[in-house]
Amino acid sequence: MAKGCDARFQKIVWRPFTSRVNLQVLFTMILTASLATVYGCGSSGSRSPSASPTPTPTSTPTPTPLSISGSVQGGAGGIAGAMVTLYAAGPANSCSGSSCYGAGAMALGTSSSDSSGDFNLEYTCPAGNEAVATYIVASGGNPGSGNNSAIGLMALAGPCNNLSRTTYVTVNGLTTVAAQWALTQFIDTTGTQLGTSSTNAAGFSKAINQSMNDLVTSVGTSASDSGVPASFLPTAADCEGGSPPINCDALERLNTLANIVASCINTAGPSSNQCAQLFCGATAGASWNGTNCSATPAISDTLAAVHAIVANPGSNVSTIFGVTPPTGLSLLAPALSAAPDNWELVLNFAPSGANLQYPGPLAMDNAGNLFTGNLATNTVSELTAASSYTVGLSFAPSDAALDNVQYLVIDISDDLFLTNSTSNSVSELTAASGYASGLNFTPSGAAMNLPDMMGLDTSGNLFVANLDTNSVSELTAISGYTSGLNFTPSAAYIDYPLSLALDASNNAFVVNYANPPFSVSELTAASGYATGLNFAPSSAAFDYPASLALDAAGDIFVANVIGNSVSELTAASSYATGLNFAPAGAAFDDPRWLVVDSSANVFVANLASNSVAELTGASNYATGYNFAPSGAPFDNINGLALDASGNVFLTNGLSNSVSEIIGLAAPVMTPPQQCLINGHNVCLP
Repeated sequence: MAKGCDARFQKIVWRPFTSRVNLQVLFTMILTASLATVYGCGSSGSRSPSASPTPTPTSTPTPTPLSISGSVQGGAGGIAGAMVTLYAAGPANSCSGSSCYGAGAMALGTSSSDSSGDFNLEYTCPAGNEAVATYIVASGGNPGSGNNSAIGLMALAGPCNNLSRTTYVTVNGLTTVAAQWALTQFIDTTGTQLGTSSTNAAGFSKAINQSMNDLVTSVGTSASDSGVPASFLPTAADCEGGSPPINCDALERLNTLANIVASCINTAGPSSNQCAQLFCGATAGASWNGTNCSATPAISDTLAAVHAIVANPGSNVSTIFGVTPPTGLSLLAPALSAAPDNWELVLNFAPSGANLQYPGPLAMDNAGNLFTGNLATNTVSELTAASSYTVGLSFAPSDAALDNVQYLVIDISDDLFLTNSTSNSVSELTAASGYASGLNFTPSGAAMNLPDMMGLDTSGNLFVANLDTNSVSELTAISGYTSGLNFTPSAAYIDYPLSLALDASNNAFVVNYANPPFSVSELTAASGYATGLNFAPSSAAFDYPASLALDAAGDIFVANVIGNSVSELTAASSYATGLNFAPAGAAFDDPRWLVVDSSANVFVANLASNSVAELTGASNYATGYNFAPSGAPFDNINGLALDASGNVFLTNGLSNSVSEIIGLAAPVMTPPQQCLINGHNVCLP
């Protein structure tokens, strides 16, 4: 020992490490080493301190897994031995583009259900992304009739950091069909991979909230308050009465498809007649003869089957509906008594605060809030996305001077603009005031006369179609809309311009409705709208064209009121070539409003038949569907709009409500001006 050294300190300093070192022990050793130096424990002949031993490094603590509980139910009781996996929805935050949708989910924990179908699952939220959306997938297991590999079920669980030991998730047929319907556009073909783009978090979140708030309650604190229809929907007793309320059709469709899933689950497996018929019906183009399928389905479980059904709602409807439940299976009620028109799911909203009174055209803001002008009361209604459209507001600021409102658009700052046909003006309701303050514009240079449809260009300039003077007006953003211009280029041959749209190059297009030969006119931005063009290719077969819209490629689509068809002018031909589509499945009947989604699917509102038609881009518009659920109050459709969740919205003028077809369309960025600014006519967020 060094001269003058106290032995007790030397023993403490050099004792070998025989156990894990925590911070308190390490602090004590450092302190004693310092004291040993003071007491002369340096090397012989020196007062310098002895070399300290290198402490054993401490590892980063592993987060303690949390746990949730729940049950896997097959319609006739619990499913034993199912593999239960909690996923974080994907992909990584840096992902953008179409490849992010239905991709990148990450497993957070796995378990298996016990003999009663109950499970307890440990999980750890992803570091740095604790608020990520989560969901549970259950595969396989024994529902009581033996192991069934065809079982696939899903339930949404909410944000990861909202889960806790008291969270109880029921995974059953209802939670499965609700999740697949609401999130159709965010799920892959297997039905298991849930993901979105980093630029569409709002649309993704809205779809999740709607599934969990409006359709099915999958999360609760016990089996009794989870896996059941959401409180937004009417009760079974309400729907079985003499005058069923709105949204009974939605409840019946949820129950019906869940019953069909249960019919396959409670059998011996994929080879059972119920599963074979379900998988055949879910395979587009296949047919079922009562025993065999005309094709070999790639679908092998109920989760993939449900996704295929809701993603292709017009395919093999009767075959799917005809799946016969096994003997003794208790079915959910109320359910559809006959095959539906298609497998679409529609919700209807009429919140009292919105004060809807003959609602007209629709517009969507950045957050997905829905706005419409009321033709009967000269007011503007808002249905809030945060409430899944169950809460509404009404606005009528006196300084906006609303007067026979005809059309509505919204800019990237969420300010609202409306045309007033009686006062020949444009009104603005400002987002900064919560739409409590407004402005009214009547610049003489704009020469507005019976203004109707309008649009915004990339700089925020307003363009208005004037029905009485066959002209287009511009209200300039740089002047705060107090200065205006009017354009009537002779070569455009504008004649009762019933619809207007702008492309990403700021060219303005209108349809001419009044007299044959019907046509589409273009006012070119490069000429300052002094030069116009007119397009009327015979192959387009225009017949009283009422509205138009552009797809991502710049092709123009037009709804023909009398011709009961949709025309297309191709951008590749500089609009010199036209096509005309009227597939029988679309059942066009006085088609008016027309919109196009980010996958070039075309949606059209049929005024006479109170229905919505779809022409599919993947079929080059040879395939069409018609959606008119008997329980949905489609009537006098005055507006049509798409959102970032893939939903189709329409206003019902007579029933004073807004209807939503859930998950039917490819998501689009809102408001539309945002797409134009990004250099696209219509785009996927």
